[in-house]
Amino acid sequence: MSAVDPPHQSCEGDHHTFGRLNAARVDDWRPDVDRKDERMKELEIQQRIREKRRAGLLRMHLPAPPVGDLPARETIRITRADEQHFCSACGEPIAPDVTNVFELVYSDGIQRFHPRCKELWDDERKKQMPRRA
Repeated sequence: MSAVDPPHQSCEGDHHTFGRLNAARVDDWRPDVDRKDERMKELEIQQRIREKRRAGLLRMHLPAPPVGDLPARETIRITRADEQHFCSACGEPIAPDVTNVFELVYSDGIQRFHPRCKELWDDERKKQMPRRA
């Protein structure tokens, strides 16, 4: 059994199987076909992020921290989608049941991301950061 097999396929009596599973993958296990679709969607999202960055439609830096007291002036928030908003990375609507909407609050606007889109945005952001010698 490989490290990413779903837990329901463990061999009888193999009580160590679950210990070898990658815990992050147990909850989001999908068949290989879905994983290919998911990977293709990620490539499309990465492409959208690059296009929006080149067009100046997507900031690739974190907002400046607030000056003074922090209450009600956070510049980075994780919230739930209370209203209809669109993801700044993929452009798709953020469903009201999404509880981990990542928001970056700038002086002139807010960028919102689905959880996975935020990870892809962050990967792209880190690629363009200057390397330290």
